[in-house]
Amino acid sequence: MKTISIIILTYNNCQETTIPCIESVLKQATTNLVEIIVVDNQSTDETRMVIKDYEREHPELIKVILNDQNYGYAEGNNIGICQSIGDVVILLNNDTVVTPGWTTPLLSLFEQEASIGLVGPVSNSVGNEQMIACPEMTIDSFLPMAKKYTGARPGNYFFTSNLGFFCVAISRKVIETVGVLDPSYGLGMFEDTDYCARVTNAGYKLAVAEDSFVFHSGSFSFNKLSSSHYRNLFEKNLQLFISKNGSEWGISQISIAFWEKSLQDIERLRLYFEGKGDAIPPALEDMIMRSNSQSVLLGLISRLEQEAKDIDYCTVLGK
Repeated sequence: MKTISIIILTYNNCQETTIPCIESVLKQATTNLVEIIVVDNQSTDETRMVIKDYEREHPELIKVILNDQNYGYAEGNNIGICQSIGDVVILLNNDTVVTPGWTTPLLSLFEQEASIGLVGPVSNSVGNEQMIACPEMTIDSFLPMAKKYTGARPGNYFFTSNLGFFCVAISRKVIETVGVLDPSYGLGMFEDTDYCARVTNAGYKLAVAEDSFVFHSGSFSFNKLSSSHYRNLFEKNLQLFISKNGSEWGISQISIAFWEKSLQDIERLRLYFEGKGDAIPPALEDMIMRSNSQSVLLGLISRLEQEAKDIDYCTVLGK
């Protein structure tokens, strides 16, 4: 059984996010969890005092690192990664709450296929096809909904080209081969996309476990940035990503990934009815008939987007 190191990067928002996150991880701790490394990026609220209290209460499990400055997302996590000892390192945002058994499906995929380098769960809030539509889900009500969703999909997973780093499991062999996150991205944005590209280019696959769910409240720290600061950071890091990876990034690529996952779901549903010997419902037939047209349309949008040099990504994203 592989051992796990969980790294939680903190910066303020102690009561709103950090305490619920750590409490949920402690509640769902398993025997192969060897350490929880909490790295603080020089919080100015009570975070540093609180996480040191957790370390005193759980000295066998929790290790706290207090940074002397805010190193940003990538470097903050790198500091934790370099101190970790687990076979699998899980980067977990402090604005998350985990669910019962959440690590088991992530680890099982590493055991199942040696070519898998990164694994993520599904969630209510993430900017790719890991997201499932849960408009009524809140931090107080998500557990029954999450249990219903994951319970109906034991062992289900799919491959992707990008994972949200609100929660991502990284194989130790990937860290040894690819290295750590690129600190050039500063406070954050695109360092996760960059890492996914590097891992993919190294020959590894990225997978999403549909029987693991992690609740995500959503970017507390970034939401406190001014719109101009956010825009400048976004555009700077987008250009850095493009210069490093030699490829464009666009909203259409996210849409295509969502659509490709929908096609997989449609095909699974079609096979279900065929396996039972039942006629395919008319609504499903309509979806199948329209799928090719939708694929062509998304491809066209992608090409047009790449040609639009002055596209305003921040406006499209609603930031």
